[in-house]
Amino acid sequence: MMATVKRVIFSCLKAILALGIFVFCSVIVMYLFSLLNIDRHTYAGVACTCTNILTLGALWLFWQIDRQKEEYIFFNKTRPVKVICTLFVALGLTGFVVVYMLAANYISEYLESLKENLDHYRETINRYTEVPQQEVPLWDSLLYIFATCTLVPLCEEFMFRGVFMGKMRMIMPAGFAVLVQAVVFGLMHGITIHIGYALVCGIVMGAVYLYCGNLWMSVLIHAVFNLLGSALPNLLALEQFGIARDIRTEISYVQTLCEYFLMFPAAVAFVYLWYSYRKSKEQKTEEQTSDGLSVSEQEASTC
Repeated sequence: MMATVKRVIFSCLKAILALGIFVFCSVIVMYLFSLLNIDRHTYAGVACTCTNILTLGALWLFWQIDRQKEEYIFFNKTRPVKVICTLFVALGLTGFVVVYMLAANYISEYLESLKENLDHYRETINRYTEVPQQEVPLWDSLLYIFATCTLVPLCEEFMFRGVFMGKMRMIMPAGFAVLVQAVVFGLMHGITIHIGYALVCGIVMGAVYLYCGNLWMSVLIHAVFNLLGSALPNLLALEQFGIARDIRTEISYVQTLCEYFLMFPAAVAFVYLWYSYRKSKEQKTEEQTSDGLSVSEQEASTC
């Protein structure tokens, strides 16, 4: 009993410590930028890159030290069909967020507080809210786009689906661990309109990681999601590329339409991943039972 309590306490403390590292690294970068008198809004690409590299390095070191007792982050080999299903899930997830935001916009017409929340959300996700695009170097804008769809997914997945969910799976059923990490993931994005779809995304990415046993699959979903939802629109909107507004609108329309139609195939792909995971668990249970019976039979024959 005491061993179980001790395991729960230590797992929770380590998960909280990892979250502390995650937040502390962001604070460190902000402090360094302030100390060096560098405007982190103008150089958001550099700030984002430094923050995620520092955080990823610190969390990797934390994992290397902690995993010596027990492994809890998995990178199992994944069959190509599951990789394809994961891609469909990622595309369908972007469609869900579009529907979510459309619903929020509709409801905001009748709810003033939600309208204010939406306006604040648009300001926070806009790269150029604090500094006009003309004042931001092109290389920093491109660096920000690159970091958004590579370093950010790597860092956040390693933190939430890797370390945090891994520690939770040690002390609770896997399904509850998926839910807990998703709630924390949502809360870390702030108490705004963002939290709703961040929670759903956290659940989906956690479930796919659980079903595939490969953290790279949740990284893949996150990277595709950020690529289509943030990186691509920001890339097309760069004034240096001179892409006309009507062309950007047409591309956005086609992309949104594709995401709508892919929501159903994505749901089917998600169910397939769940079914494969369930069948795999049943097969392992049968093998363990069979092995147990074989041992019992051998003992009986010996007697």
